[in-house]
Amino acid sequence: MKRVLVVCMGNICRSPTGEAVLRAKAKQLGINV
Repeated sequence: MKRVLVVCMGNICRSPTGEAVLRAKAKQLGINV
């Protein structure tokens, strides 16, 4: 199992945005998250 950690300090919008981008890319690649 591989893991990706998205860390953001000071901007509460960046972490959720990063998560959404990574989830969308994983879906394109057929990776279950």
